[in-house]
Amino acid sequence: WFMVDGETRLFLQSEYSTTITNSHQLQLMAMDLNASYTLANNIDMSAEFSNVSGMWATDTGTSAIRGFVPVGYGYGNSFTGSLNGKNHTITGLTINRNTESKVGLFGYNSGAVNNVGLLDVSVNGSVEVGGLVGRSDGSISNSYATGYVTGGDYTGGLVGYAEGSISSSHATVIVNGNGSVGGLVGGSDGYLSINDSYASGNVSGTYSVGGLIGYFWHGEIVRSFAAGRVEGIDYVGGLIGENRGGDIQSSHATGNVFGRSDVGGLVGANISGTVSDSYASGLVTSTHYRSGGLVGDNRDGGVITNSHASGNVYGYYGVGGLVGANRNVLSGWSGLT
Repeated sequence: WFMVDGETRLFLQSEYSTTITNSHQLQLMAMDLNASYTLANNIDMSAEFSNVSGMWATDTGTSAIRGFVPVGYGYGNSFTGSLNGKNHTITGLTINRNTESKVGLFGYNSGAVNNVGLLDVSVNGSVEVGGLVGRSDGSISNSYATGYVTGGDYTGGLVGYAEGSISSSHATVIVNGNGSVGGLVGGSDGYLSINDSYASGNVSGTYSVGGLIGYFWHGEIVRSFAAGRVEGIDYVGGLIGENRGGDIQSSHATGNVFGRSDVGGLVGANISGTVSDSYASGLVTSTHYRSGGLVGDNRDGGVITNSHASGNVYGYYGVGGLVGANRNVLSGWSGLT
């Protein structure tokens, strides 16, 4: 028998397999966090978490069952293996852990997650919350999520907090959080590479809120875009809320952006970062300071080249068609409104 930290009923250990065909085997990845797994078919979990006699119904006296237990949930207990979904999907993943961190199908990923789609997720957590992964310092490629994700700091449609790499992935998720909130990734304090990826869901938070990623520090974003509405208070951007030292190339945002200060169609605040060959086309509205069609505030060595904006911009003080407040280098710009 095998029970996941007292959060499930007893599984037969004989159900365990590295070739996953059902929801029980998906949960039983917790038995070996170093193994290499594959999905053999699509898995529908929609009815699992409302079944009072099911494997996850251990707390039926409350109004919301806690649902799936994230695989690899903390430091020293991360998932270091691999999952190849072989382009199969998992439908109806439900997690309700409002006081817990590292919440997602994988709580903490230090391995490789590839070729998997999550449909109609409903994921709720506290910090580092994502549809696919709560926290990742491994690699994620050709993967996606749809549905709803709600959390506090570091909340994202696909990944809550990320270092490492994300490529050819996307999220169409309604995301609600606090600080460092993004349509694809909530934020990153380490090196992160995002390539050929996008987010199209609406995003709301308080500070460092972005259509693709909320807080971005020292990495690269290449050939990626965001298309959802973004709403926050400070450091709010159609693609990135707050870019500190990151390199943004050939990327764009089309969603409308609303905030108080440092609000931009592409980047809310570009601090020591670079933006090149990129554009924004959404409406930008600020109720206070520094709103720009492309970047709200460009400072501390921030560089913008060969980029443009075409959306209308509204604000109170420091309002610009391209940049609301600029204290650095602009070159090759065009398309101011």
